[in-house]
Order: sequence, then C-alpha cells, then structure tokens
Amino acid sequence: MRNTDPWQISPEDFPWEGTPVERLKFLVGFAILAPSLHNTQPWVFSLGEDAIRVFVDTTRWLRTVDEDQRDLHVSVGCALENLLVAASHFGYRYEVDYFPSPHNSTLVATVRLVAGDSGLSPREDPLFAAIRSRSTDHRDFSPEPVPFHLIQTLKGCCTEQGIVLLTSTDRNLLREVDALLLHADALHFADPAYREVLAYGLKQNVFDTHWLLSKLSQLAASHLRHTNSQVKPEFQILKDSPLLGILVTEQDDPLIWIKVGQVFERIFLTAVSLGLRVEPMTHVLQLPTTKSALAALPLMQGRIPQILFRLGLEEATSAHTLRRPLEEVLLQN
Repeated sequence: MRNTDPWQISPEDFPWEGTPVERLKFLVGFAILAPSLHNTQPWVFSLGEDAIRVFVDTTRWLRTVDEDQRDLHVSVGCALENLLVAASHFGYRYEVDYFPSPHNSTLVATVRLVAGDSGLSPREDPLFAAIRSRSTDHRDFSPEPVPFHLIQTLKGCCTEQGIVLLTSTDRNLLREVDALLLHADALHFADPAYREVLAYGLKQNVFDTHWLLSKLSQLAASHLRHTNSQVKPEFQILKDSPLLGILVTEQDDPLIWIKVGQVFERIFLTAVSLGLRVEPMTHVLQLPTTKSALAALPLMQGRIPQILFRLGLEEATSAHTLRRPLEEVLLQN
C-alpha cells in the first residue's frame, strides 16, 4: 500500500525517468512540509513542464489574527523556500519571478526550472535533509547558551536585501519582550474569535495540552503579579530562552513578506541542521498595540519587526503537524 503521509516522502523515490511534470510534482511534495500560521498551509501550486506557479490560498486566511495577510504571505514564502531547496538538491537551476501578474495578486511567484542531467546523484545539502526533520516545539528549551559562531551562521541566512536578523540575550530586553508577549496573550484569550482560531490550531495538532496549560498558568501568574505587590516580577514566557531572534525589514508589503518567509525558513532549516530549536511567537505582531510597542524598542532602530522567535539548543523534539495531501494543493491546468 502506498504511504499517504506527506512527511514520509523519500528522496530515493524521485522520478528520474518520469515526465517533467511528474518531477516537478515531486518537488512540491517537499514544499508542503513548510511551517505556517496555525498550520493553515495556505498555499496551492500549478504545474507546467518547466515551471511551478505558487499561489496564496485565501480560503485558508485567518482574518481574526492576520488582518493584513502578513502571516498568510510569510507562510507561503516558507513553502517557496522549501521548493527551491528541493529543486537545487535534485540538480535544477531556477529563476523566481515574484508577483508576475498585475491582474492576479494571489499568484505570488512563478518558479522557472531547468533540469540537470537525469540520474545524477543529488548533491548533499543539510538544508534539504532538515526539511523532513523540522518541527515546531513549544516545550522548554535547554538553558545552555547558543554558541556565537552558530548565531553568525544564522545571520548569514539573510541574503535578501533589506532583511536583517537581530538577536539578543540581554535579560532586560527579554523582560520587556516577555511582558509584551504576555499582554498579547491576555488580549487574544479575551477575544472569543481568537479562541475559535486557537481551537482550530489545537485540532491541527499545532499546540499540545502542555502548551495550553503553560499559557494559562502564565496568564494566571501575571494576574497574581499585578494584584499582589509583594510578588516579584519574573519571566513568564521567555524564562528558559537562551536567545531571542527578530527578523526586521525596512519595507512592509506582500513582496517583502514572501521574502521574509523564505529567510525565516532558511534560518529554521539551518538551525535544525546545527542542532538548534526554533519556536516562532507571532501573536505579539498580530495586535497593533503590541506590535507598535515592539517596534519602538531601541534594538529595532526604526525597522519593522516581521517575525519573532526564540532559539536554543535541541533538547526535545515534537511530533510533526498534520499535512494536506499533495493532490489537494495542486490546481488542475
């Protein structure tokens, strides 16, 4: 019986003797393993003999937490990066044309591919190997600091102009960010519409019971701290985070969001290959008040925060989230 779990895709099954379309379809099988907001997987693809068109699937847009569609486009950018990593692994050269149609804003990229010689052994690529092992883990991090040379390697992933990775271990800064994260949690949990989104995320296996109980305990501790002046302020969310990472930009539009998604997935895959763990914390950027407060921190230097995440040494791994079948994300030509 054929394995229908998208995570079980095997590079050894690449159809070297298949048609051009069959080969490109196989590449898409790696694109769909990318991370996305609440595991919405908001992408669809159209295949040609020498090109793959990448679309945002607006039917999977979570308006409640993503009013401007920033996270929608970042998510598709992550899938695009996986696609390019897989294409390179199997010997393809490619060119990416971003937003090629002025009449269709859902078409975010056309990837034109030129195949290498059939049957050549794929080149070794730690990023490609990381695609199938990557997962988002919400459990506690190891307290060990992240070595400086690994941080520099991650910063080197920012090859797109105008996208910069900021990192910090400063406890005062982390305390300020922690307070903003907690405030964003409180505002979100008070919103019935957000609680529906949260229920969707739990159903999609994005969050486990431990994560939910941890969030509720953080909110309870914060309430206690504000109602009892004798309680010493402590970290609630970033208490075990060795390193804070923030991707910032000069611009703020759908094109830069797609490229931010590519950079973030590149960082994520690189981190996995280096034995590091990554946990995105996007909720602080989904509310105007907390996003503005985060942008006002001196570290930002007037730049726009796009993705906030914590980094640490790998101590535990979580199960993969559910994936839509490949056939479900392919448009019929």
